Amino acid sequence: MRKRSFILIYCLIGILLFLTYLFISDPTQFNETDLFYHKDAIKLSKELARETWRDFDLTQIPVAYRKGDREYLVINDQVKARKPVLPVLAATAFLVDGQIQAFVPGKTEMDRIGVLVEGVTNGSVEEIFIQRFSFAEEDKVPDSLYLAVILHEAFHVYQLEQWGFKLLENTRELTNISEKEEKRIEEQLINLTKDQHISEWYQKEADLLFRILNAETKEKVLFLLNEFFDIRDTRRSRIKELLGIKGYMIAVAYERFYELMEGTATYFMVTALQKKGEEELMQQFLKRLEHLEKDKNRFYTLGMGICLVLDKWGQKGWHQHLFKSEVEPISLEELLHKMLKAN
Repeated sequence: MRKRSFILIYCLIGILLFLTYLFISDPTQFNETDLFYHKDAIKLSKELARETWRDFDLTQIPVAYRKGDREYLVINDQVKARKPVLPVLAATAFLVDGQIQAFVPGKTEMDRIGVLVEGVTNGSVEEIFIQRFSFAEEDKVPDSLYLAVILHEAFHVYQLEQWGFKLLENTRELTNISEKEEKRIEEQLINLTKDQHISEWYQKEADLLFRILNAETKEKVLFLLNEFFDIRDTRRSRIKELLGIKGYMIAVAYERFYELMEGTATYFMVTALQKKGEEELMQQFLKRLEHLEKDKNRFYTLGMGICLVLDKWGQKGWHQHLFKSEVEPISLEELLHKMLKAN
């Protein structure tokens, strides 16, 4: 009888402790699970850095995790709670008090919403470049994909610390373009993405990158690369006719900027998925080459495709040539040109 009473009391104590934990624990607190994801991302980033950008160090990059009405800034194992900086739940890189920080929703937040704002910005929320990660087929965001999103945004911080928006700034100086005129050209560029012929040329470029990735001989690769640049030159000639020389220069700068910044970040994300053995998720990104988006997101995919081509057919260590130039960032298409000329 005493034994049964003891067991009953013991069970009741256990239940009370569990209920107490539920009542006093705050789901918006940064807990061991959240820290586990961050540490797992650090471990994965070290594997990637050895094969890509060797000086990329996630431990030195400030990452802000949003949980409810709180935000937790993590850097070098230090966690600091604060009020959210951004008015929206976002995955982005953002300038805060002179420091570029990565912003990522907490895992529970990501599971809950599944769709979020993503991009890089130089200081204003309105200028966030939009992309949407959609996980409609999943009840929750796969852990590997969540880690890849963390690395994607942290990589933006790495990029911006190296060169920031220098590609665009150089073009502004070169063309002596006013802010008002630049915004007008931006609007025209958005309208150009709706042009059927230009969209078809973009898709042909993506198709050629996909074919290069699946080519079996260097001769075939070189043939397809020449075709790729022919299509790109044709499309840009049409843009020059429509927008004039200044508009053309801005358009090319924007293309190169997005391919460089977002393309490499998406590539970094895809290689992270590959490291985690997520072949199916990786293939979902590759399929974007076959069905290119109709907006700025196309440059994310084209840039990713170029990176994967450089991985397979380019010079080993090509990553080190990006973001390091003392004069101007090297664009991805420049590396493709060099690869073509080298053969």
